Amino acid sequence: MLQFLKKLSRTGVADDLPDREVKHVVFLNVVTLLVLVIGAQDIALCMLFLPEAGPVVVASFLHISLIELTLIFNYCRNYLGARIWFSVIAAVFLTYHAFELGSGTLWHFFLAVCVFLLFYMFPPREKAWMFSLIAMFSACFVACVLFAGDGFIARGMPELFMQAQYFYNAGGVLFCALSMGCVGYVTIRNADDNLAREHARSESLLRNILPGPIAERLKANPGNIADSFLDVTILFVDIVGFTKLSETIAPDALVSLLNNVFSEMDDLTDKYGLEKIKTIGDAYMVVAGAPERRPDHTEAMAAMSLEIKGRFAKLNKAGQNPLDFRIGIHSGPVVAGVIGKKKFSYDMCGDSVNTAARMESQGLPGEIQVTARVRDVLKDKFLFVERGLVDIKGKGEISTYLLKGRLV
Repeated sequence: MLQFLKKLSRTGVADDLPDREVKHVVFLNVVTLLVLVIGAQDIALCMLFLPEAGPVVVASFLHISLIELTLIFNYCRNYLGARIWFSVIAAVFLTYHAFELGSGTLWHFFLAVCVFLLFYMFPPREKAWMFSLIAMFSACFVACVLFAGDGFIARGMPELFMQAQYFYNAGGVLFCALSMGCVGYVTIRNADDNLAREHARSESLLRNILPGPIAERLKANPGNIADSFLDVTILFVDIVGFTKLSETIAPDALVSLLNNVFSEMDDLTDKYGLEKIKTIGDAYMVVAGAPERRPDHTEAMAAMSLEIKGRFAKLNKAGQNPLDFRIGIHSGPVVAGVIGKKKFSYDMCGDSVNTAARMESQGLPGEIQVTARVRDVLKDKFLFVERGLVDIKGKGEISTYLLKGRLV
């Protein structure tokens, strides 16, 4: 029985019907089925008072016979026609019942109930129809209040019948009010839950694009965001021979390999509280000391670079394609900010960034090359080997060192 009713409630719901339309169709079907049940119960009640209640039985039977055509309209996918048909038939017969039996039987209160139902039945694009039908129901309600009086057959009806109509309709109106309240409550709660989930998803996406503090500043003030930092440490890591490797393995295997490598680096970035700036092909850029300043930025970056070296060794041991790397590190001032309007990113520029990039590009495979400034800051905590002078474009020859490990 439940399966049958569920199937009836989805009359006219086709596979290609958008979800936003389904809820309106299903709601109208459910209301129509409730009207049929309530109408059948009213007929059964009236049958107890025959022959005096004969006209009421005929009107109620005609009412439910016509209202069930709503399901046929929906079955034929004439959704607007179903909504209008239901509304007109309900308005006509509820008004007739009120004038037939008088306003004291509360039939006209169902007209007010129908006004609230319309907000659930009609999608936003049909709001002109919805407000027109609201005006119709409102006019019928006012007419019943002003002119229905005691009803044109009420005086010939048994007093017990009139009392039964009053209590039956009062209970029906109360049931409809509670039902609509529950539907409204569930709808608002679901909307709030969906909004909260979408907000959390948007926040997570924004924080995957921008650092947390920058994201908060951008939300508070959508203008330009630019900062200068007097001392940060930048690291570039690049996979040696990646271009040649990309010519020998399948694209999906290549992307999977690169994803595994960069995921390992993402984990290390989080572990040491650093900030990933971007990836460029097979190159990975990280900064320490921005956007949140920290006094130990150089030490944290050196520790991460040594662990990157260890992670590459593990990946090479577990995989079929051995990888080598070059890492370059430099410390100094930078300018950082949010760049672009579309697909924007948090980026940084300056001589320090260029120097760090040169430390990587002109480094040695499997080594971590740093500038003298990095070595001078960390010489008491880490072991360095002097490499010598390296020609850096735009700067000439500078002293470089290879980071080998921590001092015991």
